[in-house]
Amino acid sequence: MRRFLESHGIGKGSSILELGCGNGRISIGLAKKGYGVTGVDIPPKFIEDAKRRAEKEKANVEFIVGDVRELDRILPNKYFDVILFHWGTIIGYYDEETDIKILSLCKKHVKSNGRLLITRLANRDTTAIIYSFFGGKYSYISYDDNIAVVEEVEFNPITSRMSSKWIYYVRKGRDLMYMDEFKFNIRLYSLHELVEIASKAGWTLEKVYTGIDRLEEVRRPALTPVLHYVFKPR
Repeated sequence: MRRFLESHGIGKGSSILELGCGNGRISIGLAKKGYGVTGVDIPPKFIEDAKRRAEKEKANVEFIVGDVRELDRILPNKYFDVILFHWGTIIGYYDEETDIKILSLCKKHVKSNGRLLITRLANRDTTAIIYSFFGGKYSYISYDDNIAVVEEVEFNPITSRMSSKWIYYVRKGRDLMYMDEFKFNIRLYSLHELVEIASKAGWTLEKVYTGIDRLEEVRRPALTPVLHYVFKPR
């Protein structure tokens, strides 16, 4: 992530606002690399966990409970070098008009030479191709440290909405113990659709990548499952 940021002139000491920060994994990592980070998310449980993790890892991050649709209220007169959100943490949950409003609020709270980074956003076009082979349904398991996540997904190509159920387990020796689960329904955007709504919110696409580790620019967007976007204010 640091190389990705620095390639766009975002160096150590820059201010970063992560929206939909969850338990703070990305925010804490950036703070430990020397960035000034603020993290915002709706669930108090996530923010409480993020604060505990930051304290444990001695990372200086300001975590705030708040809804990004009310960014003016929760962060009045605050402006950042970078606004970041990862995967589908912010847009897609509401209608297109609300997504444009959220992106407009992001532009309002970024500095004139700042950037909007949207990383690992699922690509609607590739998702439609993948799920056509599975009858629109699919499930898989992933691991993060001692946490296992079982994800059950269903995609509707007509509405471009993906319904997902995440079931969390914690590893206890050889066993997995149930922790929690939640469901969400999200609208997926193709490359041209996201660029279009971002433009309506006052953003111009600067770069789009297939991966941020090696900074590979996209060549075949319809065959790229996740995309990483960099926008600059217009």
